[in-house]
Amino acid sequence: MARKRMFSFDVINSDRFLDLPLATRGLYFHLNCEADDDGFISSALRTLRAVDGTEEMLNELVNAEYLIKFDSGIYLVKHWLLHNCIQKDRYTPSIHTKERGQVSVVDRIYCLSSYTDCIQNGSNLYTQISIDKSREDKDREKPKRTKAQNFNNNKYDFDELEKKLLSIS
Repeated sequence: MARKRMFSFDVINSDRFLDLPLATRGLYFHLNCEADDDGFISSALRTLRAVDGTEEMLNELVNAEYLIKFDSGIYLVKHWLLHNCIQKDRYTPSIHTKERGQVSVVDRIYCLSSYTDCIQNGSNLYTQISIDKSREDKDREKPKRTKAQNFNNNKYDFDELEKKLLSIS
């Protein structure tokens, strides 16, 4: 476990955070100190007892969306990636791989992932228009410029540059 932790001023100085009771805010700081390098807390109840807190305080942090609670009893600090940036040579991956698989990161904030089996309804199969085909149609409509015209007018043919870039990749 790390000895140093940081806190994002944007998170802990927000009105939403400051509306929480003082003891609940203190618990949040202690839980952040107990978290592993990915923000997972396996000993939340031990920390709760150490600060003489109640489970209601934990529930307040979950309801206020500062913690994510898993069925296994593991907690995750939602804003962990905003608070801490750990160097690769000092980083130790979390042992909570099952819980890690249930979350995704959006704008450096952990969110529970929502799993879907199918992206498109199988009974309504619609064909897609090929991007390349629509691109060819646009190219046919526009008159082409010569390289000399582009150089003399100090203008660039961005469609031509885009084609060159796409052909490279």
